[in-house]
Amino acid sequence: MLDELGVPWGFWYGLALTGVSGAATVGFMFFLDRGRTIIGAAGQSRQKVSIMSISQPAPAGD
Repeated sequence: MLDELGVPWGFWYGLALTGVSGAATVGFMFFLDRGRTIIGAAGQSRQKVSIMSISQPAPAGD
């Protein structure tokens, strides 16, 4: 696209690509991802799972 517009390789070409990449990253991280990647493994889950009883093995059938 930039080649078709006649933008020569160089500083402005790289700056345009950096801008597009940055906008895509911001769009993914803050709108599509909704905090899952940013929080990572150190974050606490929003839903707590509690174990109410210990499961028992099922009897084998014939």
